Amino acid sequence: MAVPNNSIGAAAARQRMIILRYFFAVVCVILYGYFLSKFYSSISLLPITDVNKQEGNNGQDHTLSSYKSSKLSSNADADNDKCGIWMAPSSLNPYPGYGIFTTRDINNDESILHAPDAVSIPLHDMRRRNAHLPLYKERRRIWTNVFSNYVWAYGMPDHSRYDHPPDTVDFQPGFGSLPNHHCLLQSLGQAPARIAPYNDALLVSDHSKNRESPGLGAFSYNVGRDFYTTRNLKAGEEIFLNYGLCERDHPVNKTMKRDGASSKSQNWKHQIMYPEDVKEAARILKLYQPFGSKPWPENGSSTKAMRKLIAKESSSSSSPTENTKYSDPDFVLAILIQVGKYDVRQALYEAVDKTTVQSKESLVKTMGENLVRKTDSYKMLATKKLWFELAKLSLEKRDPEWIKEHGLCLEHLVPKKSTLPHAGFGGFSQYGVKFNDIVVPSPVLHVTNKETLMLYRRGIVENKELDSFKKDPDSFKLGMSLLLNYCFGHSESSMLMCPMTSAMLINHCSNRTKECGPKGPNAEVRWSSGWDIASHEWRNKSLPVIDDHNGRIFSLEIVSLRDIAPNEEVFIDYGIEWEKAWDKHVREWQPPKKVPNFITAKEANQRKGPIINDLISGDLRKTVDHPYLFTGCQYDAWNDVYNIGNYTKKWKNKWKMMSDEKISETFASPGDGFVYAGNEGYVDHEEYSHWPCSILKSEKQKGRYTIRIHMSPLKGAEPSETSWNKNEVPRILTNYPQESIHYFVKPSATDQMLPNSFRYPIGFPHKLFPKQWKNKRISNDP
Repeated sequence: MAVPNNSIGAAAARQRMIILRYFFAVVCVILYGYFLSKFYSSISLLPITDVNKQEGNNGQDHTLSSYKSSKLSSNADADNDKCGIWMAPSSLNPYPGYGIFTTRDINNDESILHAPDAVSIPLHDMRRRNAHLPLYKERRRIWTNVFSNYVWAYGMPDHSRYDHPPDTVDFQPGFGSLPNHHCLLQSLGQAPARIAPYNDALLVSDHSKNRESPGLGAFSYNVGRDFYTTRNLKAGEEIFLNYGLCERDHPVNKTMKRDGASSKSQNWKHQIMYPEDVKEAARILKLYQPFGSKPWPENGSSTKAMRKLIAKESSSSSSPTENTKYSDPDFVLAILIQVGKYDVRQALYEAVDKTTVQSKESLVKTMGENLVRKTDSYKMLATKKLWFELAKLSLEKRDPEWIKEHGLCLEHLVPKKSTLPHAGFGGFSQYGVKFNDIVVPSPVLHVTNKETLMLYRRGIVENKELDSFKKDPDSFKLGMSLLLNYCFGHSESSMLMCPMTSAMLINHCSNRTKECGPKGPNAEVRWSSGWDIASHEWRNKSLPVIDDHNGRIFSLEIVSLRDIAPNEEVFIDYGIEWEKAWDKHVREWQPPKKVPNFITAKEANQRKGPIINDLISGDLRKTVDHPYLFTGCQYDAWNDVYNIGNYTKKWKNKWKMMSDEKISETFASPGDGFVYAGNEGYVDHEEYSHWPCSILKSEKQKGRYTIRIHMSPLKGAEPSETSWNKNEVPRILTNYPQESIHYFVKPSATDQMLPNSFRYPIGFPHKLFPKQWKNKRISNDP
């Protein structure tokens, strides 16, 4: 501001004031830095639990510390009141990690998010076993040390299975990878999204132009699962998922005493409470008043008294069971300590005593149908009620206010079609987010060498071809895994960090191009702000040390750059390198060859009317090879394993010369009994239940067809061989209902397998990227 000549004295005074303000600001910054350094140095690093989870089950977050960020509730109290799903320190005891909680009551069989979770990503070759693959040892380490603990190899919908039949696993961020495991208190079920679980029609509404966009194949078409409750949940409860690991695989050494983490195996499977522990605690409890006749020992709440009681009742003179042999006395102790007071035991006794066969329906809602069976007697119901209540007593109590104070909201982002023309789903604000608040926390899975995501052609079995593969593996490349597009990386590093939450939905926008509007991006990514101390420590490690570690160790967070309104799409800046890569891709993009009468799988499955004409052969001897789609039919082949009947070798090469009547008489059987397990069609299908089928002809009755079943290529489908396939004769079904037929995309025809589909990681901010991770200083290629 200009100073008038007659105001020199006032100007000098203002100058002195400015100098004083500047001095004061510098002092504040220095003091802030000093106290901040002292504050961080005072935070102890909680033990990092190594993870080596059984293949095929969901992962558990074992490395998040219980430290609360100071920014969790700075400005967004009103918005957080709306949030009902939180990530907060787990109620499992003892346990240093985070869990997923509800701060609202949720009824049995209710959708948790009232919408599908973040999209799932098929991982084609993640666990492929072929020692000739480049970087094979690194591939195995990434699988066994990191991803095997968090992906789904079982419980996958068939459209994910057929995406890459030999050996696909499914990475489902959010509820598919974050909840902790519990067998008795499990409360989470899952099903394919009810509307278009595979959505290959996201880019434009007109399917005739659907395959012209440069975004084709650059994002996953697999809509996230719909997670729902399997029992009533009260506000404050942790939401548990059953990983399927419900029996301890070895007897427990009763003389081993817990001495922190060092006395136990670092394998997470050896550090969790099993049903045997709860059942053994229940067996002992029922021997004592008020359940039994024995008086509870004096000082019954003390550790010493309880250890003595457990040792006594586990001896051979006390009629131990198989559960005794496989139970861990430390976990039994943790349960019995909770019932040391008489009034607690009396309340348990009264709750169990009220159990009747007539109360089974209400028990299903409170305990879950996985625990309560239709055939359970009164005695068994009462026993299970006791197990359930004891398991709950073993948890640390969390009330909703405590969860909100110490946790992070997981409900701010929901998936919707992005507002960007060439993107798939985007992340939209559900309730609105205030400036500088955390939009979504994001623990991440790391890949220390992104070249391990390279896909190679399968079926390399001939010696000559194998020799060629060994000499020139590059000629067998199919391209990078789709996972690359969802991970944060850096142009000068091989390191990737792949989000485990809905953060992976967030699309790109920058102030350079303003694709999302004149204001530019409304959020940014940064390292976790204190709530994951493990991440703070591990980002100072080198890549070889990180690569050798077993388990998840890093966390990021997405923070708002301004107030974000409800239903507003959230954007971050992917970086200028990503922009250049995308612009180059758009300039060089060549759409795939057009398919006559093209229709997406989504549209085919949602359309009304008969089966698409292009998929009906009209001949019992012929099948249709469509360039994009194939049909899958509900089928159970177990009866075909030993059923020789007419499926003998004598008909090979002869059956096609028979008349239609003779073929039907010899090989056809009724197919009207092959229907979905539930009343919601594909949503209720059982895993591996769709077998490839050909529609041979339509029948007189509307919606009925003559079809031919083909052998399932899915690894895990049973039986693995049938008499008709072995003897090369047809398996024909008549009167087959159209409702049991589903359209799938051929594995070789998916957009994600196009050789020129876009692949490039999300750029991590240069100023935040650790220098010791920069091991690629020349090439900017992904």
